[in-house]
Amino acid sequence: MTSLPASEPEGDEGLLLKHFSKRLGKDMLHYAPALFIPAFLNLVGIFIFTRVFSTAAYGRYVLVFATATVLSILLAEWLVHSGLRFIPKFESSEDRGRIFKNLVSLLAVEIGVLAALSVLAFAFGRRLLGSARGLVLLGAWILAAMMAFKLGVSMFQARLQAAPYARYQILFGVGRLGLSLVLIILVSRRIEWLLVGIAASYTLLLAPMAAELRLGRFWRDSSLADFSMTKRLTAYGLPVVAWALGTEILMVMDKYLIALIRDADEVGIYGANYGLAFSGIGMIAIPVIMAAHPLLITAWERHDNVRIRELISDFSRYYLALVLPLFAFVVLFRREVAAIMLGPSFREGSVVIPVVFAGYLAWNFGMYGHKGLELLERTGLMFALVAACAGLNVVLNLVLVPVYGYKGSAVASSVSLSFYPLLVFLVSKRRLNFPWQIPWRSLFRLAGSAGLMFLGMSGLKRRLGEMNVFFQMAVVGAAGLLLYGLLALASREIREEEKQLVRRLLRKRRVP
Repeated sequence: MTSLPASEPEGDEGLLLKHFSKRLGKDMLHYAPALFIPAFLNLVGIFIFTRVFSTAAYGRYVLVFATATVLSILLAEWLVHSGLRFIPKFESSEDRGRIFKNLVSLLAVEIGVLAALSVLAFAFGRRLLGSARGLVLLGAWILAAMMAFKLGVSMFQARLQAAPYARYQILFGVGRLGLSLVLIILVSRRIEWLLVGIAASYTLLLAPMAAELRLGRFWRDSSLADFSMTKRLTAYGLPVVAWALGTEILMVMDKYLIALIRDADEVGIYGANYGLAFSGIGMIAIPVIMAAHPLLITAWERHDNVRIRELISDFSRYYLALVLPLFAFVVLFRREVAAIMLGPSFREGSVVIPVVFAGYLAWNFGMYGHKGLELLERTGLMFALVAACAGLNVVLNLVLVPVYGYKGSAVASSVSLSFYPLLVFLVSKRRLNFPWQIPWRSLFRLAGSAGLMFLGMSGLKRRLGEMNVFFQMAVVGAAGLLLYGLLALASREIREEEKQLVRRLLRKRRVP
């Protein structure tokens, strides 16, 4: 665990910035490939598959994969969280083996029950499921393999083994795209083969992962069976999963409601454009949250509530500074992004990209505010907040989708996602000793700078006129970032210690 040097004053803003830059750099070195490469390959997949499949077929894929993801949260996430919590606590091989055996045993029971239910559904569900029976089996295969893969990579993460964690995440991303393409080209251009490629990519990695973790040795050792450990893992893991499950339901409910009220074509259009927005903002939000976490844990272990409050506020500001200019760019170039990334029949949905992006901008902002609830393990309250957002999402979708289709669903989802940081802010003021102090002055300065950046980019885009879209996006984007930086500097948003940090970094780069 990373800790702040004891010889430095903890309130020193320069120390925070120095440690933030080091921590972010370290995490980017270890974990960035596991984050960015699969995200990039997912975007490549969207680029290819929206040109291969119809909107209806792609919509069926979105629904099957979303269902498997939700169920994996329900069935596997509690095992993942339990492993992350307890594996680092035990140093002896025997104690860790006991945890591994119990986790794998619990997973095996869940997969066994899932397999039995899937076979029964396929055998006796002809009248109810019709032609979707095959998709049920494929979905169950994806779900079982996804659960096992999630647990396996979390074991590497719990043991602070960043290299194998990143390796398997990257191998899955490569396999998911490559194997699916091979099957579609060589076998059939049916959406089922895309799902087979995903399931097979998970499955092929399980044996080498188990061998590297040496799970076979623990599995065969009957002396490691420990019912008290099983109870302990269950008691910790099940309450934690409630918030994660509520979050996933919030993020996929819109797709089910579009399918129920409209049709699979609209799910396909919406899902493809939604995926572009989700992947884009995730590549910024996740590394910053990862950098914040060890600093918050250090302050928590020192019982330093003042420090926690300062850290949450500062990282909220860093996040806004990074994501707001990207939002301005996405709003201006959403049609061009869709034209580059999506097949012709999906591009009409580009209007949802900035709407969904705005919702996730607000949602991820709330992730910093709810760190206080997370540190206090107020999982019940966290679940209640996300459940309120999910309920609002359902109501708004039921009102808007019948009239406006997937465009109405984008608005409903964005409003619901934006509701979460508001709830977190209100609850933290009443329930926490270190309430979320939103950096309002920075918020208004940075939002104003991003707004002027948008106006400047818009004018430059009109002046450039018709030209190569890649060149236009590069020139306008670079000019916009320069303008954004100058405006932030002019508004005194960039602090003196931040200027000094940039100067130090530039000096280091100049040194041969």
